Amino acid sequence: MSKLKQLLSLSVGIIMILGMLYLVGIEKFISAISTANTSLILLASILYLITFPLRGLVVYKVLGKYKNQAGLINSIKTVYVGQFTNMILPSRLGDIARSLYLKKKCDIPMRIAVPNVILDRLWDLIGIISVAIIAIILNPSLIQQSESITVILSALLIIIIFLIIKNLHRILKLMKPLIKKLTKSFKIKSKLDNLEQDVMTYIKEITSDKKLTIELLIISTILWFIECLTAYIIFSALNYNIDITIVLSVITIANLSKVLPTTPQGIGTYEAAVVLLFGYFGIASEIALTVAIIDHLIKNIITVSMGLFVMSDMQEIIKNLRN
Repeated sequence: MSKLKQLLSLSVGIIMILGMLYLVGIEKFISAISTANTSLILLASILYLITFPLRGLVVYKVLGKYKNQAGLINSIKTVYVGQFTNMILPSRLGDIARSLYLKKKCDIPMRIAVPNVILDRLWDLIGIISVAIIAIILNPSLIQQSESITVILSALLIIIIFLIIKNLHRILKLMKPLIKKLTKSFKIKSKLDNLEQDVMTYIKEITSDKKLTIELLIISTILWFIECLTAYIIFSALNYNIDITIVLSVITIANLSKVLPTTPQGIGTYEAAVVLLFGYFGIASEIALTVAIIDHLIKNIITVSMGLFVMSDMQEIIKNLRN
């Protein structure tokens, strides 16, 4: 990934934010942010910090099926490595960096490191769906339909989660092209002739463990609830009352905008999604944009700070990714 492409993708995100600030009125944004309660902003920041150990716990739990040589601390560090790399290198290269870290620093075989990253992404998706279900159950009016339709929709979402969990190893067979791309990225396939087959076998072994599945479901749901709660506290910091179920639904959906490797950490695209979705619920654009910018700024500052914490471990990995 060239430096020019990195700069361009970041520039696109910044231009999007500046464009939204211009449309809603910079003076309105400044007025909104000047009223923010700094104590509550600090509380939101501390709360977000909790998500890193939780993500590390997911890594640790999945690696637990293997003789876990990484340990909980290194499992948490892999999260720092992945998040920080996604900040400075687009195209979701942080996922590859995490696997490289497990391989190089923890001596975890690639047949274990690669599926760990893939499973983590899938559990993120399941956590997002779970929080969305909770929001709909608590506030059926979110979808502007009758209560009976809401119950049916919630039941369908629950069934979808169950089917994903039950058939995860089958679903992942459809992801073989991605696995092949990842494994080739490490330039070590010649040492592991059956790496792709080993990856699929390990994923099947992980997803067949019902106890582990339930544990990961609970952790992922709590993790994403905290992600949403961070934004809810920011609303409170702006002295703006809002139904928490609206925040749960908007933030979970908006985070899906980060899936596409458009800009580093979804800068710009995330803010646009938040403004549009809150607008659907009648939230003023200047308030929604202020919340989105503060929320994303908190998360990115913490991500960079945690990345600097493991920078000494990342130098070789980032050099390999740049090449």
